[in-house]
Amino acid sequence: MTPVYDELITSSLFVPVGLDDDEQQAFVDFELASLAEHRLGDQTDPRTIDEARRADWLARAPHDDSTFSLPKNQWYQTCFWLLDEGKRAGTIALAGPTGGSSARCFSFYLLPEARGRGLGTRFMTTLLSVLDKHHYTLRLTTDWTLQRAIRFYRKLGFWVYHWKRDLDLIWTSTWPTPRIEVGSDEASFSVPWKDSEVTFARAWRKGDRLELEEAPTTWMHDPEIGDPYLFSMSTFSLELAMRGWPLVRSAKHWEKDRYELGGFPEALAYMITFWEARERARGWIVDTPRIAGLEYPTWKEWEEEEDDEGAKEEGKQC
Repeated sequence: MTPVYDELITSSLFVPVGLDDDEQQAFVDFELASLAEHRLGDQTDPRTIDEARRADWLARAPHDDSTFSLPKNQWYQTCFWLLDEGKRAGTIALAGPTGGSSARCFSFYLLPEARGRGLGTRFMTTLLSVLDKHHYTLRLTTDWTLQRAIRFYRKLGFWVYHWKRDLDLIWTSTWPTPRIEVGSDEASFSVPWKDSEVTFARAWRKGDRLELEEAPTTWMHDPEIGDPYLFSMSTFSLELAMRGWPLVRSAKHWEKDRYELGGFPEALAYMITFWEARERARGWIVDTPRIAGLEYPTWKEWEEEEDDEGAKEEGKQC
C-alpha cells in the first residue's frame, strides 16, 4: 500500500498523523467525536473537548472496539488527516489487504463545519481513484443505524458484501453500476450487460410480506457480471429495507433463511432486529426506517429468543 499512501499524500488532501502523543490524541478525539455525534447526539467540537468529556465518551464506547486507542498502537492501519485548503477537516484510517486485493477503510469522519460542500465525496473519490489505479478494491464496515453514511456509500457505488456483526460494503471499478428502482409497490435491480441490461431481481410489496423473483443462478457463471450477481440480492435487500419495505416472504423463509450472512432479505431483517436491539441497549440513538411486518424485540428479549432457539437445536442433536 506504500505507493497508494504516497499518491494520496501528493494529492495534498491526505497527510499522515504524526507520532507525537498530542497529535495521536487529537486523532482519537476526532474518532470519539464521530461516536458521540452519531450515537449520543453530542456535537461537541473534538478540538475543544476536555478530559472529563473524553472520559465520558470512552466509557460509552463499545468495550470490544480498539478504534479509540492511539493510532501508533494499531499496527494494522495507517491514519490520515483530511485537509481542506490546508486545514484539518476530518480523519480516515486505512489498511492494506491481508489477503486478496481489498484495502480496508476503518473510519471516515468529517467535522460538521466541513460538510455540505462535497468534501466527503471529493476525499472518497480521490481515494477510490488511487486504489483503482493500483488494482485495489475497498471494503469497509458501517452500521445499519448510520443511515446517512449508508446512503453516502451506496451513492458512490458500494455494494453489500455481507453482514455479520455489521454491514460490510465493497467497492470495485470492475463491477457495473446497478439501476435500482423502488416504488411504492414494485421494485427491481438491474445491471448493464453488453448492449442491454439484465434484471437480477424484481420485488412486489404485498402488505407486510415481500414477493420476490430472482434471475436464474446461471448468471453467476457469466465472466462479466457473475461476481456482481452473487452480491446483488444483499444490495437489493438493503435498498428495500432503507425504504421500509417488508423483507420477509413467509414464515417458512424466515425459519430457513434468517441466519445467513448475506443474500436473503430475511437474513437482513433478522440482523436489523439484532443491530437495533444492541444499539438501544447501549443507550445509543436509533433513527431508522420501520420495516413493515418486522418485530423489534428488546435486547433482553432478543437474547432470550436466541437462547430458546439454541436449546431447541441442542435438543434435536441429542
